[in-house]
Parts: sequence; structure tokens; C-alpha cells
Amino acid sequence: MVSARRPRQDSAERRARIAEAALRVLGEQGPRKLTHRNVDAAAELPPGSVNYHAPNRLRLLQMAADELFEQDMRIAARHFWEPHPRALFTVAVAVITEMTAPAARYRVVARHHLLAEARTDEELRRHFDDNRAAFVSLVRQGLADSGLEMTTSAAELCVITLDGLVNRQVFFPGTALTEAEVRRLVALLGKATGPGSR
Repeated sequence: MVSARRPRQDSAERRARIAEAALRVLGEQGPRKLTHRNVDAAAELPPGSVNYHAPNRLRLLQMAADELFEQDMRIAARHFWEPHPRALFTVAVAVITEMTAPAARYRVVARHHLLAEARTDEELRRHFDDNRAAFVSLVRQGLADSGLEMTTSAAELCVITLDGLVNRQVFFPGTALTEAEVRRLVALLGKATGPGSR
């Protein structure tokens, strides 16, 4: 007996699969290789499948950006919204470690390609800005729920510093910082963004 199909769920799952494949192609092969054919292959879907969900390159880039930020939000939620509050530097080091794990480094590279594309495409830039603001808000709220009140500008500084350390670890692996060095830098961040920060 053939089980009943759930078209909407199947479509959502396929979109997520395509978005992750687009992100991986960007991070592992570069923006010139971001074609519908290559994403079809990366997603292990029949030729032409991607075109249905992303009829043009801009939509493919937006899907990749959405997937990237959804993954970032899940990582942030895991560490900033824990049942038992931890020191800011402990949380930040955990986030950096997860985002720079070998299996996740393609995401960091893909982010840079997306940012470069956003410089010349206003619609993609707005898309990126909205997602970025949501991420900063999540970090600020998560820290507030753990007892660390922080202004929006201080939360933005926190996210910028995390970005910088993640990029440092991924793009300069030969001279990657040790965990102790990362902890020292993040401790300095904690002082800069503590009570009274603007």
C-alpha cells in the first residue's frame, strides 16, 4: 500500500535541502559555481528541481542566506539560552568552537561570498541586514534572560567580535588562536560590554 503524500511538508523539506546545498556550493566551490545544475547535484535532486524553488540566482542566494542564518540562530539559541546561565566568555568560546569546527567551515566561507554579493545587490543587502538584526536581538535577549543586561549597541559589538574571531580561526588556520587566547580575547569583550556599556 502506498502511503499518503504530504505535499506541503515534502516541499518544505526539499526547499531546506536546496538551501543547504546552495550554501555548501558557495562555501566549497565559490560563487561562480553557484548554478542551478550544481545545486541540483549537491542536493542529489533531478535536474531542474532547483529552478522550481529558485527561478533566478538572487532567489538562490536569498535561500542560502536564510539557511545560514537559521543555522546561526540555532547555534546561538543552544548556547545563549541554556537552562543554567554561564559566564559570557564561556558561552562565546562555545559558539566560536562550534562555528569553526572543520565540518562547519564552509558556512563561514559562504557568509563572505554572500556579503560580497550583498554589496552590489540592494535587495540581498536588505535581506542580510534583517537577518543580522534578528540574530543580534536573539543574542541580547538570551543574555538578558541569563541575567546579563546589554544595550543593543553592546550586543552588536559582541556579535561583531564573535564574527571576527570565527573568521580569524577559519581563514588563517595555520596560525589559529589557541583556546586560551580566544578566552582571553572574549574576556576583554566581556569587560567592554558589561554594565554601563553604550
